[in-house]
Amino acid sequence: MNILDSKLQDAVARFARLPFQTNVYNLNLYDQVLNHNAVMLKERLKFLIALDLAPLYNYYKQEVFISHGADTFQSGQDKLIDGAVFKTIQKTVASNMARINTEENTVIPIYQHYNSPSEFMLLTGISIIDNETATAVSLLHQLGMPVSMVEFSTYRPVYLTHLLETYKKNINLSPKRLATQYGKSYKQVQMDSKLYFGTTLYDFILKLKMLDAIDDLMFTDLTLKEIAFQNNFTDYSSMYRLFNKLYNFPLQQIPRFLHLI
Repeated sequence: MNILDSKLQDAVARFARLPFQTNVYNLNLYDQVLNHNAVMLKERLKFLIALDLAPLYNYYKQEVFISHGADTFQSGQDKLIDGAVFKTIQKTVASNMARINTEENTVIPIYQHYNSPSEFMLLTGISIIDNETATAVSLLHQLGMPVSMVEFSTYRPVYLTHLLETYKKNINLSPKRLATQYGKSYKQVQMDSKLYFGTTLYDFILKLKMLDAIDDLMFTDLTLKEIAFQNNFTDYSSMYRLFNKLYNFPLQQIPRFLHLI
């Protein structure tokens, strides 16, 4: 689903902004980044499964390491992964090398979809660019799911995406009022939501709020009460009950990366 994919891409971008010690030649850094990034991805996938937003499956495949020059790249997995994907990532890294005017090392997010004959695949993580030597390393993870797990449909109620954007701007709007604004009956919106999101509109909005709360837990040092307030939960207790009681996904298990690096 595009919305969930976009939110994962945003999370990878936030991960890239964490204050790592960005030394391209620090092997301990590689291990730290790869480990933290793997934890971030696996926890989000476990959460999506817990909320019935993704089917139960082991999406995680492997770590992928790429070393880059200005015009070349090298990876031990180049015979296992479509070479066109590596070339696309190389172009992304090289273009950032060319336009960055600083001697400090730079971290950029990598988020590259591709397909094999039987699977939808994703390579994602970060690239650390050494601007002084015009070299870089990409510390990535490969995710995938079988094409057979995807239910294809020609029905695309695009208005639901716009409706969600409207709700973000005014969270006091009820689902019924939102439906009226888009010339739909409440019943039609609920039917379309169940077809497109797999659940009711209200339930999907609630799950998106929980995803936003997870991102704040992972990438900020806000307190739990501040996170509950920022994401428009009634209070911390209501957020706690949703995570710990209703979905059995304890807040305490979500890593807080600013405390770990």
